[in-house]
Amino acid sequence: MQQHPIFGSVPPHVGSRAENELIDYAGARFRSIWDNQPNVPAVVGPWTLSPPDFNEEYFEWVDLLEAVRASRDTFVMAELGAGYGRWGVRGGAAARKMGLRPKLIFVEGEPKHVSWLNEAIKLNGLDDSSTVIEAAIAYGGKRLPFLVGHETLSIGFGQCLGWEGEGESSGETYFGRPVSTTPGGYRQIMVDPITLEACLSGVDVLDLIDMDLQKAELDLVRHSMDTLNAKARRVHIGTHGPDIEDELRATFSRHGWRKVWDFGCNKVNATPFGDISFVDGVQSWINPRLA
Repeated sequence: MQQHPIFGSVPPHVGSRAENELIDYAGARFRSIWDNQPNVPAVVGPWTLSPPDFNEEYFEWVDLLEAVRASRDTFVMAELGAGYGRWGVRGGAAARKMGLRPKLIFVEGEPKHVSWLNEAIKLNGLDDSSTVIEAAIAYGGKRLPFLVGHETLSIGFGQCLGWEGEGESSGETYFGRPVSTTPGGYRQIMVDPITLEACLSGVDVLDLIDMDLQKAELDLVRHSMDTLNAKARRVHIGTHGPDIEDELRATFSRHGWRKVWDFGCNKVNATPFGDISFVDGVQSWINPRLA
């Protein structure tokens, strides 16, 4: 199947791969264990990376590379709900490939993922280009429960805000933080909130905001549309429910944004690249005020 034209404008990474390392089209490197892939063999270069597979992440790749290609001098990106920073680190690697200086902001509330994120930044030589904020995007002004496990699973499960209140102390700690257990058996810690406005203080314009907030994406958009209008050239959103998708679609359209992709979650969507199964949905929008 024919690739999106952006893959003809941004050249692939050519090189080698160390043992137990993952490397992608942009040349970003990650520990394979972070993706639950132990025992990945080394590859001796020269090795030319292929474009990504046709799946729900393909559209995130297109948004990322198009945002890099459209930027000038400095590529500015924020990844919200960053995990170990796959998309921000890829953006930094692609920007350097195109002769640009990256400026990256990562927001993540899960302490284990923050430790991996800091390692990924160091592994890819992006220390001087990156700001890591350990917090959850929220607008209530109070510390929030954040899931880190379940009684049937080991600590480390989950990456989303809890919904059963603070729970009762379990006597455990997780990265030095007290763990509570909810009536439903979830283990959680308390994390600090931060608003998008606070994350972007001192930033005039971003080329891309990439968010995967596990149902909190709508709360962010409801509170921060003025900020998005003023500062974001493009947003890519992982979506988590039809009602959320409907309101996001209505809100961005009402504010005059131009839709790039719009695929619903938990179903097979017809795309320009064939029928593709999605778990998270995808919406992406371009801001004509800053395009």
